[in-house]
Amino acid sequence: MNSVPLAKEGEAPDIETASAEYAARFDGPAGRFLLAAQESAVRALLAPYAGQTLLEIGGGHGQLLGVYSALDLKVTLHGSRQSCFDRLSGPEFERVDCLVGPYFELGLSDRSFDVVVAIRPVMHEREWQRLLKEMCRIARKAVIIDYASTRSLNAVGPLLFKVKKKLEGNTRNYLSFSRDQLAQVLDRSGFNVLAEERELFLPTVVHRKLGANAMLRSTEKLCRTIGLTGALGSPVILRAQRVDCGDDGSQRASSSA
Repeated sequence: MNSVPLAKEGEAPDIETASAEYAARFDGPAGRFLLAAQESAVRALLAPYAGQTLLEIGGGHGQLLGVYSALDLKVTLHGSRQSCFDRLSGPEFERVDCLVGPYFELGLSDRSFDVVVAIRPVMHEREWQRLLKEMCRIARKAVIIDYASTRSLNAVGPLLFKVKKKLEGNTRNYLSFSRDQLAQVLDRSGFNVLAEERELFLPTVVHRKLGANAMLRSTEKLCRTIGLTGALGSPVILRAQRVDCGDDGSQRASSSA
């Protein structure tokens, strides 16, 4: 693992998502099924930037290291504390740089990385608008986030949180968004939403409790085939691109007067 100068240490939601307790939520067949859906979505949206530089905000969970390695990305993982990286090891982790510090005090210059990714933080950050703005400032080409959609079966999650917590045990509350709500904030930072990948049609709690069995996997396949997942699926992986970049992630040449 290479070293990056440490930023000022502080508190943030990613400390929990980097914990062993959080990782245990993805143990077993159901957890692997959920991670596979996430990896497929992220890989599709990251493909145009293969071989480029990437910063993952709150990346101590390490769930995407295999995707990054497969795409030969030059990766820096951010964690709000050094302890966020305690669980990570192996050759994929040894290839990355690490940056420690609060989200908003990383000391990075504008457009420092080609792509800036945040999987989990936006849904759990009260200052989510500020976080998106900071990601856009740091990103040269694109930002990728995940979010719980208000246009999905998961939309009732906040209303049924006590039931969900009883079923899952170690779940936590989260924010849900519409695409337009996020797009408005991104637009003010000079980014357009270009693509989305919706992971699953059925709520994740259903898969966790029923073990992602063959019937559920078949149901998810059918829902994707007939368009239900594309219309109403959640979580959603969203890619927004800087307006002066082409669809392939390349910088557009400036037009002369």
